[in-house]
Amino acid sequence: GFYAIGLYWDYVSVHNALSNFKITSKVSVDFYGGIIPLIVGSVAASIYFGCKFSAKKLLVVYIILLIFGFAIFHITEEGLAGYPLVFALLSGLASSLLMFSTKPFLETKRKMAASTLASLSCAPLSIIAIDIVFIPLFDNVTIGGNGLSDGIFISMLYSPLWAMLISALLLILIELANTLRNYSS
Repeated sequence: GFYAIGLYWDYVSVHNALSNFKITSKVSVDFYGGIIPLIVGSVAASIYFGCKFSAKKLLVVYIILLIFGFAIFHITEEGLAGYPLVFALLSGLASSLLMFSTKPFLETKRKMAASTLASLSCAPLSIIAIDIVFIPLFDNVTIGGNGLSDGIFISMLYSPLWAMLISALLLILIELANTLRNYSS
């Protein structure tokens, strides 16, 4: 997808067999903007549950990202559009702060992994859910396409990066607090 967009600015002209899959006469799904993020989000969620992380925290991250998504994404003539890098930052911030909110000094590496997986699973799945909610407002809809295909893909790529950076910053602050606490003792 990045190869096609970078060189030709349109991946449909390069890989038109992968462009859209029709579900109904009015609704289709974009391969790069809908199917790949759905698969990646589902796999990340299954890894998250396989590692026995908190299901409640994942649900809270998902709900927070739905709220952020409804606030950030807006209707245009082409469909939904928004600010995917801001959404990715908010996704990383929400997942990191939520994972480190309880007992921040214990199991820090595990919490970093949990926040990364939570943002990787919740960011694309919440945007796809927002895209599905707005289906009735348009005549011909492409889930993950029109205005949101790049938004879902970019958010999916950058939200784990932001989660890792924010978690690393939290880890540094936690270690600094531990050092100061041990130094003063």
